Amino acid sequence: MVEIGIHTFSLFHKLSYSDVQNLIELLQEQGHCRKIKDDVSSGNRSYFSDYFSQSGVLIYLYQHLNGRSGISLRVTPCTALEGKYAATSLYQPDLVAEYLRIFRKARVIRHYKVVTYQKNAKSVKNAKEANQHSYRQQSRRASFTAYDKRYVLQQLERCPSDLTDKGILRIEAELQREALLKRIKAKKGWSNEKILKEIAKMSSRILAKYLCQILGAGDYIRYQDAVALIESTKMKKKMRERMLYLLRKTSDSNTLD
Repeated sequence: MVEIGIHTFSLFHKLSYSDVQNLIELLQEQGHCRKIKDDVSSGNRSYFSDYFSQSGVLIYLYQHLNGRSGISLRVTPCTALEGKYAATSLYQPDLVAEYLRIFRKARVIRHYKVVTYQKNAKSVKNAKEANQHSYRQQSRRASFTAYDKRYVLQQLERCPSDLTDKGILRIEAELQREALLKRIKAKKGWSNEKILKEIAKMSSRILAKYLCQILGAGDYIRYQDAVALIESTKMKKKMRERMLYLLRKTSDSNTLD
């Protein structure tokens, strides 16, 4: 099991409007191309293809009359290396609800904001339910997300049978290219291969920094474990009652501050 690594990276190549049209027609002939955006007023259109999804590659095609037309390849290394769909190659098991509860009480990073699914969101079947299984902070160029991967797989009807009774907590940091290059202190002229290797080496540090910014220092234990720990001490009953009261108030507060 891989615990930390690169989940997905994206590569964009500029093409002419007609070249993109040729690719769209080719993929449509294979039955693997659908329109995901069509702006009639501007003539801009976007298409999605999962023709190579089992190899870990998703294709996005963009046709812009007055902008950048091109192809974007979104690659999932774990799936590409395994040669089959690998939905759970990067995960942390169990205690999903407890961890998500902590994140919801956590600090919001400066210049970030908490983002939730809205009622009319087309990307999920049930916005309220999806919000219960996820937490996300987002800025203009980056985002931090924690969510129950099993829930997502169940919604897509792609959850392996051996995971139906297990929790899978996935934590992701998503950075746009400019923010990513700044994080790894990339030098001018670095190739994409060099950048990816550096990201792989620094992925644990990037996630650790996010967790430190959001949760701060210290250890977190479940409420029931903290109660048991206090009750097992040899302190006087009145002191234990005070500690349990403070614990309850802390647990009921909206934030960790």
